[in-house]
Amino acid sequence: MPESSSFSSSRSIVLKIGGLLVLCGALALLFFPRLAPPSGLWWATAWNALHFPGFVLITVGLERVLSLGKGRRSWRIAAAVLLALVIAVGSEIAQGFVGRSASLGDVFFDTIGIAFATIVLVFGPRWKRRGRLLAAGAGVLVVLVLLTPGWKGMVATAQYREVFPDLAMFSRSISLGRWQVQGNATLYLDTEAETLTVAVGKGIYSGVSCYPGEADWSAYSEGALNLVIENPSEEEFQLGIRIDDDSPLASRYEHRFNGQKQIAPGRNELRLPLSRIADGPIDRKLDLSRIKRLALFTGREEAERVFVVVSAFLD
Repeated sequence: MPESSSFSSSRSIVLKIGGLLVLCGALALLFFPRLAPPSGLWWATAWNALHFPGFVLITVGLERVLSLGKGRRSWRIAAAVLLALVIAVGSEIAQGFVGRSASLGDVFFDTIGIAFATIVLVFGPRWKRRGRLLAAGAGVLVVLVLLTPGWKGMVATAQYREVFPDLAMFSRSISLGRWQVQGNATLYLDTEAETLTVAVGKGIYSGVSCYPGEADWSAYSEGALNLVIENPSEEEFQLGIRIDDDSPLASRYEHRFNGQKQIAPGRNELRLPLSRIADGPIDRKLDLSRIKRLALFTGREEAERVFVVVSAFLD
């Protein structure tokens, strides 16, 4: 066998094995129970942005694995894209059963990654050095765009610290840098009325997450978290309230504060003593000086559910 042919064969085997290993690693990150990013809005944004390069790798890895068999390359690419889409949707559904939150936003980022990988797989072999550099630059640009909420969050942090202990700050559009969608929900900010409307779609555990600009709530340890929630419908519903500190343990249900409140039609004023919040975890104290996240969400919904966050503050 000619030396060049042997090298080409060895390179092909290495690429296929590499594709399989990358695929397994990416799938493990998607399905691993209760996997959580490091603390902070910036890290949370970066974690979400990883869905783009992750699904580029998953799609390319699937095509490499499928190349172990026979068949036209165009069919392998089509099969890889279809399987990647199934994984994107299936992983979000599965995450609801392993202690993580499903998100349509994640599926959107996944789809961008799959589309980018498809372009690379179809046209990549024809590109010369300049085309590859342009593709790499486009990939970096997409990641930077996906990181935009993190930059906005950093700006919002400085402004939030000026108005703390007010957690809402709905009079300014920058508040959406700290109040973000959770799961299948849509947010509508009314800066004149100073309210945030949360429209929850079908699914489970959807709502809104607040990443406070000031993490240290310990000065209010003898006080309470106050929430004013309006329910525009004529039926009551149960609102879940979750509060995490920045401990890695907080990704687990028993290691964070979990509360529930019945929300009647009309205006509801909720008061949660911080001492009770600190005692929320089963086998430890929640660190009130390092609060990471406040989440408000509903249970399983078969139709749209709307609630309005009027205010959120400490006293």
